[in-house]
Amino acid sequence: MNSTQKSPAKGAEQLMNDPIGFFDRSVKKMHSIDRNELEALQRQAMSMRFKEHYDSIVMLRNLADRLGITSVDSFDDLVPLLFPHTAFKSYPPSLLEKLQFDKMTAWLNRITSYDISRVDVAGCKSIDEWIDRLDEETPLELVTSSGTTGTISLIPKSKHGSAYSMEIWKMFLFQKGDADITEEEMNPEVDVIWPNFSRGKLGILRLANMLRTAFTGGDESRFHALYESSIDTDLMFLANGDREVPEIVPYSFPVELEKYLEGGDWSVEPKAGPVGAW
Repeated sequence: MNSTQKSPAKGAEQLMNDPIGFFDRSVKKMHSIDRNELEALQRQAMSMRFKEHYDSIVMLRNLADRLGITSVDSFDDLVPLLFPHTAFKSYPPSLLEKLQFDKMTAWLNRITSYDISRVDVAGCKSIDEWIDRLDEETPLELVTSSGTTGTISLIPKSKHGSAYSMEIWKMFLFQKGDADITEEEMNPEVDVIWPNFSRGKLGILRLANMLRTAFTGGDESRFHALYESSIDTDLMFLANGDREVPEIVPYSFPVELEKYLEGGDWSVEPKAGPVGAW
């Protein structure tokens, strides 16, 4: 269905919630829509999304109330409401140091539209265990930063939104211009060479999990990572600040790192790689 055949409100709602369907899975149609038409739909979608999130995200509501913003009708109205990166690290780091994940969950509940207040985090003994619990029991996929400022950012992305973004990425990578869209273009099965760690909670490593299934046809043997191990979030948190190691240390160090730290084999040198990587 052509975008001009939709009512403005219905068109904006579909563009907001299902842009792939709005453009009939076609990259060509995405680039062919009239710019004025697209911007009008985007403004309507912004207004609708603001009303939704004003009711469901505490931090956004508090910010809008403080700025006196009651509606979003233009891009200029939206800009003051965009969260700075510091919003996603506005928790007291001591909560992570003391493994107080009930309070961390309460903080996180203020910056997401999902209600995660009933998640039971009892028994979580590490940051990774807490994030795994959220993964298991909520629609969220919590993404971390590397923590190079001293505190890791915790960004509450939705599993649905992440998977949907991967579908859009596949469209742009594999569609071939004017030709009819083929099954091979919609559901590619290719080998993925991944020059990084295989797993982890960092944004780039969350992406690896999606590539592992979305681009390989579900055949994980076609996903080739440089390191099969995972980057440990707790280790990264400790490495980026002057912090004491908790009484319970759940980390799974690579063998080389264990030897290096324990003094068992000082001939092993750290290998070049990302922050926290060996």
